[in-house]
Amino acid sequence: MVEKQQGHWSLYSLMRQLTHLLDSTLSSLVLVKREQNRGADWIAKEALSKKSDFCWSPPYVNKTFRGIISLEAAELPYIRG
Repeated sequence: MVEKQQGHWSLYSLMRQLTHLLDSTLSSLVLVKREQNRGADWIAKEALSKKSDFCWSPPYVNKTFRGIISLEAAELPYIRG
């Protein structure tokens, strides 16, 4: 939508700003579907479900997250539940 400058008129100003920002830096936009980045998707959902700051660091990584990363590393198919 940003690259083609197409979309709802109310987003036009935002799209122009993004285009200008992308043109003035060495940045690009890439669509990565949830299924292709399960770890980041899980972290985002987990953080949104908390009523306070969400933070942890190794070696105390959540077991569920560790499992998701292991499945991603093994390139196993994603089944959304």
